Amino acid sequence: YGLGRETFGRAQGLLAALMIALSAVHISHSQDVRPYVFLTLLTALSVLCLLKAERTGERRWWLLFGVSAALNLLMTYHALSLAMPAIVPYLLFILYRQWRRRGGMAGAVLPALLLIGAAAALALVDLLGVPRTPPDFTGLSLSAVGDELGRVLNRLGSVGLERDSELVVQWALGVLALLGAVHGLLQRRFRAVLLCALMLLVPTVLLALLRTTNTVFQRYVLFTMPFYFLLLANAVLGMTLMLRRLAAARRNPVLVMAGRLWVGAVGGGVLMLFGLGLFFYFNPQQYKRISYLPDYRGAARMLQQAGPGDLIVLMDEPPLSMQVLDFYWHGSPPAPTFAAVDPRVSLQPAPRRIFWVLNYPQNDPAYIEELAKPAAPKQMFSSVAEFDRLLVLGQNTQGGVVKNLSEMQSRLVGVKPDLRASPQFLNTLTGSILQAQGRPQQAAALYRAAGPYYKTGDEYLATAQGFLQRGNRQAAWREAVLSLFMQPEMPQIHSLLAQMLRADGYPQQSQMEQQVADALSR
Repeated sequence: YGLGRETFGRAQGLLAALMIALSAVHISHSQDVRPYVFLTLLTALSVLCLLKAERTGERRWWLLFGVSAALNLLMTYHALSLAMPAIVPYLLFILYRQWRRRGGMAGAVLPALLLIGAAAALALVDLLGVPRTPPDFTGLSLSAVGDELGRVLNRLGSVGLERDSELVVQWALGVLALLGAVHGLLQRRFRAVLLCALMLLVPTVLLALLRTTNTVFQRYVLFTMPFYFLLLANAVLGMTLMLRRLAAARRNPVLVMAGRLWVGAVGGGVLMLFGLGLFFYFNPQQYKRISYLPDYRGAARMLQQAGPGDLIVLMDEPPLSMQVLDFYWHGSPPAPTFAAVDPRVSLQPAPRRIFWVLNYPQNDPAYIEELAKPAAPKQMFSSVAEFDRLLVLGQNTQGGVVKNLSEMQSRLVGVKPDLRASPQFLNTLTGSILQAQGRPQQAAALYRAAGPYYKTGDEYLATAQGFLQRGNRQAAWREAVLSLFMQPEMPQIHSLLAQMLRADGYPQQSQMEQQVADALSR
């Protein structure tokens, strides 16, 4: 609301605030313990303070701008790499105007800039200490930026409809936002349009650049949502003002009524769309909800039926369900629980039942229909429990864990190629099975062929080592397995696993893990 009041008007700010309050995308991220919503808050707050400082010239607003921007920079790398680059051009524009008007920068500006500079320097030093892959500037193109802009706008305004319907809605909202920018120019609110354009386009270009060598997600630029919604609100209310002025000039009450009907139809339609998104988000029967998180809570409740003699094997990619399920179980799982690539899973005694936990590759429900089909010549699974983006398959087992893992791996490979789990996951899983069978050289070859899922294995590895130093072996194993999944080709993770297996009393498996590490080092 404050941003709207400082840019297009109070009514636009109020309507944009209502859109954000109803946005299922924003609500979904606000329930996720990650920095994206705080990045959105602090970015909006810093821009609001900057606008107030521009309008009033008061020292307090410059100081608050510096504090909020510095906090943003110290909270997440995304503020340094995506948010601040979008704000800086507008900041330079303001400073240039001040210099032209006053012959120099006001004394209130310098402390804010020093504060931001110090925070940016600290963030940059910290960032330079993290292994990273630089972007490839030769891979950046206008079409790549256009594709990225489509992805960003689609995420910001997503309401959870089926694919074709969602595409139509997002195109309509994109055109409406463009009309909001055009109307802003006609209103001579050039700085407001410039600000919104910078906040939308600069992060999009940077995402497209980072995508040339890295995996990126649209949630990184959730902080652009207020500015996108302000353009939408300006389109809705701007047409009303135009019709009202035209009606006053021609003294035509019909045009006044037309303006009111426009606001009611378009504004109400937009709000109804976001309300529909909320319905999809909170309705557990809907497959295509806004949230990208599987229903681990439902799976945790169902898995309470597991007991002594059972085994729970997590085959999700990436294997993040370990943390979430452990949260719902309050640290006490109903049965031994392991990720499928965990080297300890093959050491478990032959279970009475195995519960396989899988999520949908690419969030595609068709994967479940294919995977849960009866296996000839007999039904492979004794139970099939389906949750939102998640499946729990119960199996009455015969033989050891490695035999059942091999059968399940064959089942995953047999799924249609367009629905199949990622090659990286399948190679890593197959490598862990070969390693359990005593074939470390072949396992190392598959780990090398798998390559990285995300290039964050070293971060999970460092976290695992930190937990080991603190004596928290359960958390250390969890992070080490995540490191193995993310980058199985790294010899360092296998050396750490060998150390942990030896300390846990598994000398033979430890020796084999070290052989894998040695093979990957050559």
